[in-house]
Amino acid sequence: MPWKGRDSIVAAADIIQNMQTLVSRRTDLSKGMGVISIDQIQGGTSGNIIPKQVSMTGTIRSNHEYIRQNILKSLPEMIDHTAKANDVQAKIEISAYAPMTLNDKTLTHLMAPSLKSVAGENKVHVLEQNESASEDFAYCGQIMPALFVFLGATPTDQDMHKAAPNHSPYFMIDDKTVKNRNSFTYTFCDGLSKNCRSGSGCLESEKIIEILIEIRK
Repeated sequence: MPWKGRDSIVAAADIIQNMQTLVSRRTDLSKGMGVISIDQIQGGTSGNIIPKQVSMTGTIRSNHEYIRQNILKSLPEMIDHTAKANDVQAKIEISAYAPMTLNDKTLTHLMAPSLKSVAGENKVHVLEQNESASEDFAYCGQIMPALFVFLGATPTDQDMHKAAPNHSPYFMIDDKTVKNRNSFTYTFCDGLSKNCRSGSGCLESEKIIEILIEIRK
């Protein structure tokens, strides 16, 4: 009977729900943004059997180091306490993927005109706020001045306001943007011979979360 066991699916649902309060209720969002996502969940083999364990994998994204550290510090404790409230056990693994990406302010300022000359004045936008893209390019920025750029790939006949975002299953890339990519690469190489010293502006960081929930024996 269901009441004689402990439900790992219900425990997983509680954990996913409670994770969101780390951002909405325990994070100072005036400093930046933070997102906790569970992107994969696996458990069970039949519709009438409570699974012995459930595994979940997700990501943590932020554009501010304080927010990032607050989530990393608070998340394991929240998962553990939620699991105990459901009388199950949780095993948590947080694996580093990439550090914060730091855009060199001077390099950004110097390269913007060159990029506009390739793409067009109205098609290059220097973002006012930090983004949270996840790229191992961040390691380059730790050893030299770096500039991270988003290259638009939306088909020209598609409304930008209706275009699917990068992580959507409906995401569509216009192959014609390969030409712009090559032009940008040449522009970077040509411009870097004249540029780059100091300054920084953080863009992103990501952590990978792996959670395994097991029913107590």
